[in-house]
Amino acid sequence: MHLVDVHCHLSMYENVNNVINGIRSRSMDLVVTSGITPEDNIKSLEISKNDNGILVTFGLNPVSLGRNPRIFDEYMDVLMKNKEYVSGIGEVGIDYYWEKNEHAREIQRKFFSRFIQMSNDMKKPLIIHTRSAMSDTLNILERETPEKFFIHSFRGSVSQARRVIDLGGLISLSTAIVRFPGAYKRLINFVPPEYILTETDSPYLSPTKGETNFPWNVEKSLMFISKEKEMDAEKLSEIVRGNAQRIFGI
Repeated sequence: MHLVDVHCHLSMYENVNNVINGIRSRSMDLVVTSGITPEDNIKSLEISKNDNGILVTFGLNPVSLGRNPRIFDEYMDVLMKNKEYVSGIGEVGIDYYWEKNEHAREIQRKFFSRFIQMSNDMKKPLIIHTRSAMSDTLNILERETPEKFFIHSFRGSVSQARRVIDLGGLISLSTAIVRFPGAYKRLINFVPPEYILTETDSPYLSPTKGETNFPWNVEKSLMFISKEKEMDAEKLSEIVRGNAQRIFGI
């Protein structure tokens, strides 16, 4: 099967070399590691430079940004110095789960709009983080649509997924679907394969409680999705790979 992990955090592993060896040994087609701070973006970039099969995206944690908007300038400085190596903008977005202060939430929304414009200007896909904020996220997307985007670790409803698809966005399903199948079955049955991406968000969101997650666990997601959709897993993996190649322009 073709294994694609469009969103993980390789910088978060204690021994990233072991993880990279695991990625190579399984001949994964594509792995995308995402940073969440200016420092983490640099660290993620160094990891990606050691392997041609690993792309890097530069992100900024929305909660941190909402509480300290000055880090945006540092983020931009790092991005502009390394933009030729960066394959996407994200993860960026809106998070109300961890942020309850309305002023900080408003700052998140304003910067999310800036990130959308930036992704369009730079012709790079936008990788969106949204937690407990899907309504506001979709409203902004419908007003200021990025040319290429996906919502990572999508947790929304079928109607919300339809709005993403109507905008041309993709739905990225994390390995959490294997651990909590009941919460995702309707969504999986609704979303056409041509709009599905697979991710782990590793080392988080493991398909098995108490275990560290790894990029190659996307195989478990593919098996689960193919079973729910009653389609061949190999064929599904080919479609997902094509979706990822299309959005990242490779």
